[in-house]
Amino acid sequence: VLVSQPTHPAFYTSDARHHTCGVCAAPFTCAPPTRHELMSSFTGPELGALVDAGCMIGAHAGFSAELSRSLGSMSEYVAEESSYRHWIGGAYLITETAAATPDLTFSLQSREDIALLCSNLGEGDAFQGPRGVT
Repeated sequence: VLVSQPTHPAFYTSDARHHTCGVCAAPFTCAPPTRHELMSSFTGPELGALVDAGCMIGAHAGFSAELSRSLGSMSEYVAEESSYRHWIGGAYLITETAAATPDLTFSLQSREDIALLCSNLGEGDAFQGPRGVT
């Protein structure tokens, strides 16, 4: 389900299939992967390591042709909101990169849970507990 969605966040929404099993109709006990997690699982860290300041990224002729065909089937509003026109025949110089700093949010049920989390934090990690408990 996540894979078939458009790459631009403006064009995808949460889907019931992200939260409910299609076989038994029971709710999943864990959250679906984020779009970033899913895409990273396909490309691996190697692709990200190739992107750096001074590198060029561009659209292959075949990819541009595919985007052009897709663009032709979109309403004018959707076409304007998509990034397709920017990518068709596009080439871009990467001038700056920044490391992602993901935030994790989850529920801790006890002070023991908090202590266990804190004991497993690495250097540079931070924990902000409820009402400033750290």
